[in-house]
Amino acid sequence: MNTARTLTGSRTGALAGTQVGARTGTLAGPRADAQTGTWPYGPHAAAMLSFNQLPSRWLHASRWTSLLPPGWPVPAADNGPGHRHCSALILRQLGAGAAPITDWQRPEWPLAVLPAPQWAQLLRRLGLMLVQPVLRQAIRGEQLRAAAAELGDDDLAWARQRAPRLPSALEEFAELPALTLLAARLPQLSAGLLAQGTAAAPVAMRQRLALRAPVPAPYRPDVGATRAAWALTLTLLDDLEPSWRSSFPGSR
Repeated sequence: MNTARTLTGSRTGALAGTQVGARTGTLAGPRADAQTGTWPYGPHAAAMLSFNQLPSRWLHASRWTSLLPPGWPVPAADNGPGHRHCSALILRQLGAGAAPITDWQRPEWPLAVLPAPQWAQLLRRLGLMLVQPVLRQAIRGEQLRAAAAELGDDDLAWARQRAPRLPSALEEFAELPALTLLAARLPQLSAGLLAQGTAAAPVAMRQRLALRAPVPAPYRPDVGATRAAWALTLTLLDDLEPSWRSSFPGSR
């Protein structure tokens, strides 16, 4: 399945003006409405409502089979009724997490509605951070060729030369997989670091964000690790899209 089709974000011009999945003239509403906590406002209002009400539009490709009945087709991007039906089924499985998120100032919003291409790149870089030691230790030609074959030249160069150092609070989560297993390990590693970094978020935000990533391995919540993982996630996000967070109400 094409992940980009199932996630509603897409890059249309400057990211700060991205609108997702709805006509914002009717959804964004006046700023006065935002003060009641009922409606979001600003350039991301439609995306924020979609993230709240239509989780199927933000679902990671690997999550479909576990959340929908066997044999159900994945709705096309333009299948509004299909996404409403699938989203209702998904929300029923979230328990307390099905409650709408009405705090439009939450610092997780820039992550929540980051468009699909940038989200995929952010997840990949989170995973690369956790295999950074093995990549920086690779010095022989055959090692570097094996790593490049798994990750691509650009990601390998980023992890070895431009990525920030892994914070000490996260060193216990680092892995040293065989170079030929790097690509296979990255999705679960990135999901685990995302889960750790958002562990302090409200349950509704935390669960919806988790659905944008693969299922992570079990992890032990740790206050220090959560703070470090969240700070690292924001650092990587700002590196990818320097002005993105500043376009959200909670970042002004």
